[in-house]
Amino acid sequence: MRSIPFMLSAAVLAAGALFLPAAQATVVAVPGDQTNLSSKADKMISFRHQKHSWVTADQQFQLLYNTGSTAGDALQLSTSPDGVTWTKKLTLANSDENSSADGSLNGGLLSVVYSTANKGINFAPLKYDPSTQSWKIKGPGQVVRDGKDKLKGKPAYVPSLVEDQSGNFWVVFLEQTVKSGQSSGPAVLRLYYRAKDASTWSDTGLAFHQAADRPYDAPKLSARLVRTPDSIGMVIADGADIWWAQRPADAAWNGNWQASQMLIQGTPDSEADVDPYASHFSTTTDDQGNIHLVYADAKTPYYRRFNALVSEGGPAWSQNSIAFSDTPLDTGYPEVSYLGGSSIAVVFNAHVEGKVSNLRVYQSASRGSSLQSFKCTHLLTHEPAPDGNQVQYQHMRNEMPAVAPAAGVPVLLQYQVPKNGAWNYKALNYSFPASTTPGCTAQ
Repeated sequence: MRSIPFMLSAAVLAAGALFLPAAQATVVAVPGDQTNLSSKADKMISFRHQKHSWVTADQQFQLLYNTGSTAGDALQLSTSPDGVTWTKKLTLANSDENSSADGSLNGGLLSVVYSTANKGINFAPLKYDPSTQSWKIKGPGQVVRDGKDKLKGKPAYVPSLVEDQSGNFWVVFLEQTVKSGQSSGPAVLRLYYRAKDASTWSDTGLAFHQAADRPYDAPKLSARLVRTPDSIGMVIADGADIWWAQRPADAAWNGNWQASQMLIQGTPDSEADVDPYASHFSTTTDDQGNIHLVYADAKTPYYRRFNALVSEGGPAWSQNSIAFSDTPLDTGYPEVSYLGGSSIAVVFNAHVEGKVSNLRVYQSASRGSSLQSFKCTHLLTHEPAPDGNQVQYQHMRNEMPAVAPAAGVPVLLQYQVPKNGAWNYKALNYSFPASTTPGCTAQ
């Protein structure tokens, strides 16, 4: 089997991107609707690159979010017909306010991996019944990696999973050694494997981006697994930089991957990013196998594509990134979604000094094939926070399904309000249709 060549020029690493200013056009403003979502956890709907929302075949919206509960059931799967009113369907055992999850929907089966209250990683296969709009765990949940009860001092964070072309599952997560009284420690990305229909997981023994010392309070190392045309790959956020690693198609399950290579060299200044760094990137894959990546660097949102087709220079990453602005926008939480056909949508928060912070929608009807294919189509708005009430919208987290219906793409925007001396987190819901008609300005 042939491997995937890596294509990247020194000029791209050094700097440049193609800049795409917002079109000057009549503003198509979409106001948000208040939802009944509420949480004490700041990662309520969004954390790093993980996906927390999906649309099932019956057009019901599904959301796995963190309620902030400390009773061992913080991760909750809820369903909504409109994105506004959400109904609890089930909770994931051994989850707390620090747990985060990633999921992949295939028909009526939602495969979920999440970090547990005891700092391990669990896998939960969830089955949807559209006749009752209910969810249940399909068989027993599975432990991917034990928590610190058995692996003391090595908590696991930020898992990601992918199902390969043969039905095998792979999970990658951050493991960082914790020593009492220390402010930093060794960190590494670990990869686990489960064969199709198996009930146990195996450590591949592979280590990615191993570091002898990283700060505990901001480990900023995580990875997202994705399918490639003939195997799987990994998009890695390591500090300000984004890297790419791939598994040879003919490799054994515990065989070596090709060495990771830098895809995007970020701005090495922690003050330059709201996020900070590019750790909240987002990916989706279209029906041709193209991987669409959006990320933020130095407060500016960017887009990059992995071309699957040989006729388009693939399989390889495009040589340039597209910048959606030539000025910083305080962007930290970009999202990308495939809308079917040749349509993709990108959403990111934009804060212009002296103006309210809103979400901008950019869309391409040609799979993000060029700079010119993207149009700023909608502005997702909210009412300004009243002076003095401490409600905060700036640097908003948002969540959008990786695959969404073209007739109405759902987006959730998280904001925070003070409550009893602490922050409480709530969300607005938006919906916009597929379009390439310009509908927002650089303002």
